[in-house]
Amino acid sequence: MVIVTAAAITAGAYGAYKGGEAAVHGTQTKVRDIKKERERKKERKEGKEKQEARKEAEDKLHASRTVDERLSMMRGKHSTRSTTGEKKKNIFSKFRKGGK
Repeated sequence: MVIVTAAAITAGAYGAYKGGEAAVHGTQTKVRDIKKERERKKERKEGKEKQEARKEAEDKLHASRTVDERLSMMRGKHSTRSTTGEKKKNIFSKFRKGGK
């Protein structure tokens, strides 16, 4: 009887040990996943903020270019140079006196 009791206690202790090991491993995995998700969430938020900042800067640049183009058209100053610096054909040159 004593041997059966000892065997039952040993089996119970072994089962508790293995169960505890599994619980520790599961907890470690959960903690790691929570940390990773927290980091991913932070990176997504920073990415969205950067994306919005770039969009605002792009819109502002586009708006200023549009205003500059409208003002130059209103003043009669039509660009004869492209953004690369090479001379563009001015479409209004044929209407000027002595057009080239």
